[in-house]
Amino acid sequence: DKLISTVEQRVKNQSNDEYALEMKRVAKGILFNLDYLQMEAQATAVDPNSDDNQIKVMVSYAHRDVTFCKKIVTKLQKHFQGDIWVDFNKLSVSHEDDWEDIAKVISQCDVILMIVTENYCSSKSCRREVIHADKRNKRMIPIYQGNDYKAEDWFEIRAGSAT
Repeated sequence: DKLISTVEQRVKNQSNDEYALEMKRVAKGILFNLDYLQMEAQATAVDPNSDDNQIKVMVSYAHRDVTFCKKIVTKLQKHFQGDIWVDFNKLSVSHEDDWEDIAKVISQCDVILMIVTENYCSSKSCRREVIHADKRNKRMIPIYQGNDYKAEDWFEIRAGSAT
């Protein structure tokens, strides 16, 4: 508990010097990996009694594949009436430290649409998203990079049973 308390104090630090900002980013990453941010995400979850009954879809992709992702999202928006969350549409400016927002979206969405490419499977960020979604038993729908592409084993183990 003392470790968690110390890490939480680092997150709450209001200093703007470079060292303090880096420590804050590291502390947020530690809390994320320990699932402490999940508790906050659950506290702000969407009200199930609201009249917003649209299916909520998060699109997960490797940033190296952003052009391909934008094409898929554009086509999806033409044919899908639900709420589509993708970082380039929903985050004002993409930062390296968007994990709190992404964790909340993963917790609140109904489905995660994953654009699975070689870049996706080699991305640590994409792997974190898949692991976070898998821990929450989220429905994951992979879109593979062509008929012959075979995703890496870690992906098949994590996402294979959720599809």
